[in-house]
Amino acid sequence: MTLSYRKLILVVLAVLTAIGGQTAFASLAICIYHDQRIYIASDSLVHGIGEKDFKAPKIFPIGNTTWVSITGYYGSTVRDRKTGQAVSRIFFPIELGRICKEANASKQLVTLEDKINSINQRFALIYSEGLDTLLSTKVDPRTIEATRLYFVGYDPSTKSFFGKSYLYQGKGRPTIETRFVRNADNNEPDISFQGESHFLSRLLTSSDSAFTTLRSENLNKTFSQLLMPDSIVTDQDVKNFILELFNLHKLHAASVGPDKGLIGEPYHIYKIMSDKTMKIH
Repeated sequence: MTLSYRKLILVVLAVLTAIGGQTAFASLAICIYHDQRIYIASDSLVHGIGEKDFKAPKIFPIGNTTWVSITGYYGSTVRDRKTGQAVSRIFFPIELGRICKEANASKQLVTLEDKINSINQRFALIYSEGLDTLLSTKVDPRTIEATRLYFVGYDPSTKSFFGKSYLYQGKGRPTIETRFVRNADNNEPDISFQGESHFLSRLLTSSDSAFTTLRSENLNKTFSQLLMPDSIVTDQDVKNFILELFNLHKLHAASVGPDKGLIGEPYHIYKIMSDKTMKIH
């Protein structure tokens, strides 16, 4: 099967690092646009804070037809390098979830654009606070990973499906990039990975036997169908495709590098249409 790089948008972020002795797990979000619908999937935040591990989602709704995922550095328990005492505990996914919930409940934020702008303005303050706390412990700024918020969904004001990225790294404003816009005039498929993207992009496109032997017949078939705008692909097909990608990433990414594959379950998968969203896993 001939696989095309042109069909893939690769969002490359480096592997999450250990901060203050706490292990930061990796992150992975998968976005698929196909024939007037978007499938967005994310792993979960899994972190140890001393007493026990806790889990939290890393994907949140905005209105009825838009979601935002968070990948990259997601915060941690920050410890003083000399004393080992906890200085701060801040986890960006938890804060993002709270901000999104409040934006959805606000009567002042009417349009989708209003909500997205408000969420980013408030998240920027949280991100800056977390960054300042890290820097106060004399952490090398070069080791602090970027954090990406990826908004995908349907905007009724423009009658378009869209994907828009906000990359937070260091001080200053986030880097904003429109990843795709699809409407009645442009229905081309799109597949993208946020977070640990190296392994899966190579898995789907490489002719190297190290990757081809990992791909099942169903994975190859569904991938080919997803690259064709008018092909019929069921929700179950896409769900199985995404879950297989998560599983393969977790099992094999570390052996290829630079991804570590330490993504957390449960996995969340949503189907976004022009009028509603459905959870399919």
